[in-house]
Amino acid sequence: MSLLKRAPHLSAFLIVLGISVAALGVGTVYVRIRVRQSIHRLASAQNDAKILGVTIIREAFRHPDVLPDFGSSEMLRGIDRPFYGPAFFSDAPTGFVLCPVADLGATPLSELLRVAAAGPAVRGKRLVVSFTPQVFIGTGNGKFEQAYAGNFSPLQANVLTFSTDLSLGLSRDLAGRLLKHPETLTHEPLLSAALRARASESYPARVAYLALYPLGKLQAVLYRIADDFLSWRALSTLPPNDGQLQRDRAPVNWSQLADSADRVTRALSSGNPWGIDDDFFAKYGDYFLKQKGAKDSTEWLESLRQGYGWSELDLLLRLLRERGAKPLVVTMPKHGLFDEYGGLSARVRNNYYDKFNSVADPYGFPVETFQQYDTVKYFLRDPDSHMSPKGWLWYDQLVDAFYHDALR
Repeated sequence: MSLLKRAPHLSAFLIVLGISVAALGVGTVYVRIRVRQSIHRLASAQNDAKILGVTIIREAFRHPDVLPDFGSSEMLRGIDRPFYGPAFFSDAPTGFVLCPVADLGATPLSELLRVAAAGPAVRGKRLVVSFTPQVFIGTGNGKFEQAYAGNFSPLQANVLTFSTDLSLGLSRDLAGRLLKHPETLTHEPLLSAALRARASESYPARVAYLALYPLGKLQAVLYRIADDFLSWRALSTLPPNDGQLQRDRAPVNWSQLADSADRVTRALSSGNPWGIDDDFFAKYGDYFLKQKGAKDSTEWLESLRQGYGWSELDLLLRLLRERGAKPLVVTMPKHGLFDEYGGLSARVRNNYYDKFNSVADPYGFPVETFQQYDTVKYFLRDPDSHMSPKGWLWYDQLVDAFYHDALR
């Protein structure tokens, strides 16, 4: 009798549940269609959906005329200045748009998670991964751990943890690295348990991982709903569509642009001997002037040896190789002029470029360290290796050559 009484309520619940599931399904399809239609405008925009989600990253890799560029603050500083890469390529002047996937403080492991979010879709696809030297020099005293936590995405970590296309050795090493940041897993018991299982080579651990796998996939569905919301919010902030990309245009005159970039940069940074932005120097110039001879070469070399990001860079390159991607690996240069003022000679600084190459070279990917611009005035806008307009134009030429298979 009680079952009969409850049956109408159960039926109503199931109807509401069915309608809700259908509505979510329709909403998901709608958002992803809109993302596909708007990917060229989303590419140059900065939003949470891109840096924390999956949908926009995966869609970017589906379009041959979109070049994803994974990085950190070097991809964001200069957003308001001429020749800033994502803006320069926003209407595809040479046939593609640049899609930065970057946030302040992103470590190599943060970039790895964002690259991993694309899954096997990166096979055979071009992308750029870029870094600043700071993350490879020093153990950080907690600052890099905090930066990683601030960039952490449970969805992207879930995608990586429950991927089945990677070798057991790489999956184990990746899980072990994620477990070294327990503060990001405090509220993720399922993810934490799966990572512990993946990090172990024991038979019981493998059984535990298989048992957790369906739950992980279910959790990913819930995370993707939140991702769809972020994507919808990103779509809602786009300016009105002003038409298709302009494909037919005269070739870019890089020499002429170089003259313009040089004039603009000199106008912005002529008030100090290092080519630092005048606005930046006005705030911190007194501190900079006190740094003469303040750096100890022996201490700096030890910080380089123990650098926080080296093992994570190696894991990222292993992931890219296993998934058959075609990356360009870039590091910004040191600000050699300011470093020499602080007491670091070119011979000492060259150890950074040598070590970066020694980590990257075994994978056979093209590498650009910009070492030749280490002491070129006006390439960087500050001592933290962020590019000036002149530096951005050189970077623009680099990624343009990479996209068109014209690297020297």
